[in-house]
Amino acid sequence: MNNYFAIQAHNNAWSNFRLGKACAALSPKELSKARTGFFPTIIETLNHIHIVDRFYVSALEGQCIGLEAFEPLIPFPKLEQLIVEQRKIDQ
Repeated sequence: MNNYFAIQAHNNAWSNFRLGKACAALSPKELSKARTGFFPTIIETLNHIHIVDRFYVSALEGQCIGLEAFEPLIPFPKLEQLIVEQRKIDQ
């Protein structure tokens, strides 16, 4: 079962890397442009992914941070810092 989780974690990290690389090609204006969908902007969507990953990883490590994960809702308004922090979680 451990191998299953390692494969899933690797896939998640790879997906986040590819998503971050694609979004890095966008301008800050494009990242914060109003969109239709569940989250109003791309940067808000990326922050949500980060928050949820942080929540799940903390739970898997036995130190669940609970609702603290959602404070603030947009911890990284700049893509560059968000990518750095996402990579930390992915490892």
